[in-house]
Amino acid sequence: MPRSELVQSLVRGLELLRMAASRPGGMRLNELAQESGLKKNTTHNLVRTLCARGFLIKDTMNRFSTGPAIFELLAGQHRDALRERAGIALLQLSNEFSGDTLTVSTIDAGAVRCVLRISPDRPGELQKAPEISFAPYTSTTAVALQAGGSEAAAALEQQYPFEEYGAGMWGTRKAFAKAKTDTRKKGYFLRQKEQHFTLAFLLPDCLALGFSGDDPKSAVTSRIVAAARFRSAIQ
Repeated sequence: MPRSELVQSLVRGLELLRMAASRPGGMRLNELAQESGLKKNTTHNLVRTLCARGFLIKDTMNRFSTGPAIFELLAGQHRDALRERAGIALLQLSNEFSGDTLTVSTIDAGAVRCVLRISPDRPGELQKAPEISFAPYTSTTAVALQAGGSEAAAALEQQYPFEEYGAGMWGTRKAFAKAKTDTRKKGYFLRQKEQHFTLAFLLPDCLALGFSGDDPKSAVTSRIVAAARFRSAIQ
């Protein structure tokens, strides 16, 4: 692309960001201006804009280095790649457990959300972000994710206080804490009834793999093995 077609202020800002990121200890404003060949006032305005959007941060020594927005972009790329692998693995898993509804879920924006789903009524179809959420404290998937002890799980429990949302299910905080401890030890949370089961496994990156179906007697063993394969496939 010809240089004249580029947005020069954006090009300059990106070059400053690249320079600051290349130095482990960051760079001062005058260093950025000198190395970029820009006027100090222009450099200041560009750096201030990058700081305002979280791409740069200034430390107590007035050095500028990469800010949280950079890591958010990288985390987003990692999350998208992880979910892509999870989708492929979930399709493979559905061939083995064709009678189950399979889900991959996470805690997102203060809610336990399903991000991938395959169900017997739509075999072979991977549903992405199917607008399904799970209730904290009460759903199998939510309990598994809450047991993971992530920052997102802690924030979820602050948003949905136990006394209001969990006491009806668990009675006391101690009982719920024990359930979370047991879930972490086993790696999964299971709820069985006579004709139905729900089962959720903890995965890396605040994800949970869920199974639900109508064969409680064979619910655990074969699915523990399958969950281990799934975990290996997405890592």
